[in-house]
This record gives sequence, C-alpha cells and structure tokens, in this order.
Amino acid sequence: MKIVTKLGVNRYFSKVLATLLAVGTMVFAVRANYTEAEFNAFAKEILPSLRASNSILTAPFSVLVVNTVGDGTDMIPGDGFCDDGGGGCSLRAAIEEANAMPGANTIDFNIPGGCFQNIQPFSVLPVITETVTINGYSQPGALPNTAAIGSNATICVTLNGASVGGFTDGLTVNAVNSMIRGLNIVRWTDAAIEVGTGNGSVIEGNFIGGSGLANRLGVSIFASGVLVGGSTLVSRNIIIGNTRFGVAMTEPASNNFVQNNYIGLDNFANPVGNGESGVSVFRSSNNTIGGLSSNVRNVISSNGQLILGGLDGSGISVLGDLVAQSPGNKIQGNYIGTDPNGAFAQPNISHGVRIFGAINTTIGGGAAGAANLISGNTFDGVNITGSGAMTNAVRGNTIGLDVSRVNDLGNGLDGVAISGVADNIVGGTAAGEGNWIAGNNQFGVQISGAGASNNTVAG
Repeated sequence: MKIVTKLGVNRYFSKVLATLLAVGTMVFAVRANYTEAEFNAFAKEILPSLRASNSILTAPFSVLVVNTVGDGTDMIPGDGFCDDGGGGCSLRAAIEEANAMPGANTIDFNIPGGCFQNIQPFSVLPVITETVTINGYSQPGALPNTAAIGSNATICVTLNGASVGGFTDGLTVNAVNSMIRGLNIVRWTDAAIEVGTGNGSVIEGNFIGGSGLANRLGVSIFASGVLVGGSTLVSRNIIIGNTRFGVAMTEPASNNFVQNNYIGLDNFANPVGNGESGVSVFRSSNNTIGGLSSNVRNVISSNGQLILGGLDGSGISVLGDLVAQSPGNKIQGNYIGTDPNGAFAQPNISHGVRIFGAINTTIGGGAAGAANLISGNTFDGVNITGSGAMTNAVRGNTIGLDVSRVNDLGNGLDGVAISGVADNIVGGTAAGEGNWIAGNNQFGVQISGAGASNNTVAG
C-alpha cells in the first residue's frame, strides 16, 4: 500500500473494509467512515497495542511516497503514515517513519509539478537506521541509464545540501542491505552518501557532485560488503566534481566493490574530475575496484583537479601505514586516465594508481578480463612507494598505450615506478601475467632508492 498523504483511517482500512480483525479476545468491526479524532486515537493508543500483539493489522507498510520538496517532520513516527502535519510526506518524514518501522521499507517519490524537483533541507537529515530503499527513479519522468557509454539517465530528484550548515552528509546509511538509487546529490559539506554501519548496502544509478555542485566527498564507506555501482547499465553512478575523493573506503571498511562507475568523467564522458583521488583506500582491506568483465569496468579519469599535481590526485590511491597496511585490495579491468573507449587521454593529475605503504595489492592479473588500461596520466602509470609497501603485484596490464596497444598514450613519467620498497613484482611467468608497457615519457619500469630490493620484473 502506498502512503502518499495523510490518508485518514478510512484509507488505512481500505484493504480490509467490511471484514473482522481478531486481536486476542477482542473483535473490531471495520466501518466505512471514521472521524479525525478517532483516527488520532487509533494511531496513538490502539495501534501500538496491536503491534505488540502481532496482529495482522500491523504488518509494516512497504512503501512510503514523498510528495513534497518541503522539510517537515513526521507527526507520529511508526504509525505507518508519512505525514508532516499538512498532508505532505517530505523526505525527512519518510526517513523518520521508515526508521520507526522495523523491517525493510521503500521510499518512493511522486512530487507534483514534473520531473525536476529540488529537495533542499534546512538541517541534517536523520541517519538511516532501518533497512530502506530510496528510489529516485520512481519520480514521474525519471529514467535509468540504458547507454553503454556515459549515461542517458534522467534523474528528477536532487538532494541539495546548500542550506545545511556545519559538517554534514546528504544521506548517512547505518542500516544493512539498504539501497540508494536514482538521486542527484550535490552541495553537502561532507559526503553525499556515507555508509557507516550499513553493511551490504548498494549505491547505484546516482549522479553525485558536478561542476559547481561539489560535495566534499562523493561516497564515503566505513562498512563492509557495500556495492557502489554494479554490473548493469542501470547501476552506473556518475561521481564527479567533488572537492576531495570520488569514493573513499576508510577503516574499518573491507570487502567492498566499486564497479561500473564513471569517476571524474560526466555522463557525456567530459572531464569533471574530483579534487583529489578518484578512489581512495585507507587502512582498508580486500576491496575490489572493477572486476573480471567489461560490464563492471570503472572509468577513472581526470581526477586531482584541486591538487595541482600533488600525490593524492591519482586515479586510485591505496594507502597503508603502521596501523593497518590495507592488504588484499584488487584493482582489475578498469580504464584509468583515458576516455571510456580507451582511445584518448583524460589524465589523472598525479599517478594512475598510487600504492603507498600498502601490501598485497593486485593491479591487473593473469585471468581473462583482469587487465587494466593505465595510460595518459600526468605522472606515473603505477607508483609504489612508502614504508612497508611490499608484495604488491602489477600483472597483465596495458600501461602507456591505447586499448588497441598500437597507439602511444604514454603516462607523463614512468610506466611503473617502485621507489625505496622491496618484494614487489611487475609481470609474471604464467599466461597473461606479462604487462604491455610502452610509450611512457621516461622509463617503462624504474626501480630506485635506498631499500628497493628483491623486486621482480618478469614476463
């Protein structure tokens, strides 16, 4: 049942009109008309006791429908009605109601006045604490992406943080298995979306940031098992123009997936880079960026626009330290520093991939589909340095050429640079592990600095 406005108890009983509901030893006859006073008494006094008795009447509503761009609060959280007191259901009220109803809920949109709607709260929205799907594609006129290159999605609902002071996220997800989809999220002073303890949540089909519309961060993850993007065209996020990182995975984040996103290129594949790295991994383990098939490939290009060549302006940065060395991360199947066709440079302002103090990172691999295209970046294609950075493997990639491996698309410095660290490997002897490294403006592979020992170049 969709709750669009304050329906009154008559609508509440629409599915059971003229039936009998047994609750314990009591039987209530449902009649056709109820007064407002009777409804309020029911919501405040009778409904909680019905819930406590597990009555069939109290099964939570599955869908709450936002019908206003206003910012009113919900009158009675947990009564099954999204109602700001004036007949409206704001996004704030819908989240409050969903949080008060145990179990999975959906928040849809049906805001009058056409497709493009701007929701601009005046204070931070409630943290999401119960599993919910917020589905921006439910707004009339919205359409998910069907384009193989870029995105032709029509996103109708903007969540705009311009009126919220302080240091705030657009949406904070602390409920497992939640989903945020089909929203345009802009101008938040911290992350557009933060996934705190929302393990297993999905962030798909959103536009996050933009030229002149920056959030501080695009998607910030502290949880595990989160999927940013996905394997279908519908699931592609466009994450651009944010002041710092496009996607940040920070301890205790682990086992997350970033797949099939444009990070630093807009929906027309134009450069609108994030200010620092496109993807940042810090003290975080066993995450996968990309994957083994082309439908999960990320295009991570044109990032580092606010760094002016600084070290954190790489396409992907994996950072570890003495506290946690960010082990076991995989970077596979991505285009890093190029356009979506792999033909032209769209440089990340620093390195393509930067490994600093991290261990056991896999960049590419011998399996079919694992190879990254890492070309056209301003500094090195892959840069490995920082105390303790060891047992990282760079295998099977194309570094410095276009996707055809015919045309020069060199990185500005080295193809692979290993500085002052030991026990890393470039290439390998098994099938598919050798890299194609050519066209770079300095060395193909450079190993240098005190402490650079036992590194291997093979294949």
